Amino acid sequence: MPSSSFVMPKFWFQVGKISDRDGVAARMKAIPKEFQQEVANKYDCIFLQENTHKGRLEANKFLHETAMKYLEKKNAPEGA
Repeated sequence: MPSSSFVMPKFWFQVGKISDRDGVAARMKAIPKEFQQEVANKYDCIFLQENTHKGRLEANKFLHETAMKYLEKKNAPEGA
């Protein structure tokens, strides 16, 4: 597997030209490779709720918060 590849969830919102794919991909790239599969699996579980609108919102919120946690850790000053 090339070093530039990353794990994606199996599911994301798409209707016609409207899609969450680019946002999901950008956030998955921010997560360290060793945690990507675990995060993708959890995203899928949240996304696949019976209430699809709620599942989409909660899955995207989870992914955003998770990515931000890793970005903040990565960008934190040394020793912080």
